[in-house]
Amino acid sequence: MTDLPRRKFLSPDLSEFDLDLIGQPFPFFQPIISIEDKKIIGYEVLARGQTSLGKVRSLGPLLQSPSVSEYDKRIIDHTVREEALRKFKASGLSDSSMLFLNIHPHRLLDTIEIEAQDPLFVTGLEAAAKNIENSPTIKMLRHYGISPSHIILEITEHEFYYEPALITHLVKCYRDLGFSIALDDFGSGASNLDRLGEIHPEFIKLDLNLMRKGFSRNTFKEILRSIANLAEKLGSRILVEGIEHENEIIGSLDIGASLLQGFYTGHPLPDFLSGQDIQENVLTLLNHFRNTKLKEMKNLLSFQKALSDHYFSHHLADKFLAFFQSEAPNDRCKTEILSFFSPLWKTHLRSVYLINSLGIQRSPNFNFVQSPDHNFYWNMDERQKGRDLSMKPYFLQFLARIDINDTHWFFSDPFLDIKTAETRVTMVHRFRFYDRTKLLCLDFNISHLHDPLWHNRSQVQ
Repeated sequence: MTDLPRRKFLSPDLSEFDLDLIGQPFPFFQPIISIEDKKIIGYEVLARGQTSLGKVRSLGPLLQSPSVSEYDKRIIDHTVREEALRKFKASGLSDSSMLFLNIHPHRLLDTIEIEAQDPLFVTGLEAAAKNIENSPTIKMLRHYGISPSHIILEITEHEFYYEPALITHLVKCYRDLGFSIALDDFGSGASNLDRLGEIHPEFIKLDLNLMRKGFSRNTFKEILRSIANLAEKLGSRILVEGIEHENEIIGSLDIGASLLQGFYTGHPLPDFLSGQDIQENVLTLLNHFRNTKLKEMKNLLSFQKALSDHYFSHHLADKFLAFFQSEAPNDRCKTEILSFFSPLWKTHLRSVYLINSLGIQRSPNFNFVQSPDHNFYWNMDERQKGRDLSMKPYFLQFLARIDINDTHWFFSDPFLDIKTAETRVTMVHRFRFYDRTKLLCLDFNISHLHDPLWHNRSQVQ
């Protein structure tokens, strides 16, 4: 395709703002890969400048510097965007790929013409909608014949200055024109869930610092999974940016991200990559993750089946019946139950309690504790007696399953214990107790099941 001519407008020399820089600003393009499509589906436009030594440098710090006027920042921004759109059209990708453009939230009202001397801010909602049609970005798209449906506007999550109603209206105006919206740096700064609900972005770009905390702390990992689950319910796609290492890809896949961006998957370049296929090393990681995750799921199912069908039903159900026949089980009863637990279950069982068919806890919590000398004993916690657990998801799910499948046991979804940061599941077992239906609940630590070799090392006794 013949290269398109540049539009003529005044653009400042970067040396006016930084003596280490020379010439005009220009765009680099960083690929964004789709896990589902196994290929590059778009590129983020990044502002770059050249140093006096010929090196390329990011203009991010310059565009955030208080010493650079808002007007000059807009001109730099427009210069980079103009060249990016020109190259996007000339590349032949503008009909099949997506271009991610960073837009500062308060520049959504940008009606400034390149030749103007001062920025014009519009505050009325109707005026804002009308002026969007005449904004520089829209004019650029018209000039190059690029459909807004191939443009994603990235709005940085922590840079909102306007009233939420105005931002929501402006986003709707852009979306009505065919643009998609990405909420950038979500999870950094003071994230606002109201904003997420109001804007309802097609893409949520996760802050990598939050991702990296998830590798070392289970609490952050669960927060990330919750964000990914929320995004799925909203119909938004999770994009993790800034990926530099293999484990960051694995972590991204583990929380349900569908889009990846970073040095590991593709460096920013002055032109678009010729190949659209995903890199071989990334494909290898995807296969590794799939196999590892499958092993973990099989381990969890094996754990549940062995405990419920074989070990618990055949050996422990009657013992626990006797255990709860007394308001205060004697030491002999406690010891007898302990003797039936294999070392594996002793290591991972955390607490046992009884609830009735209405979801009210009828017993204390019997916590399973290991002493410093490695012996196990029961620690009774009376404070938990009388709790209403009827709204717990596992209780309602179990009641539903009883009616449909006539099942006697059920496992909850994994959850994080707030005191120990362990990943746990609750096993619910139904039995008759004094002619009434009772539900026995056992909490197990399953953190070890994240090791795919666990079931090979330990066998159920």
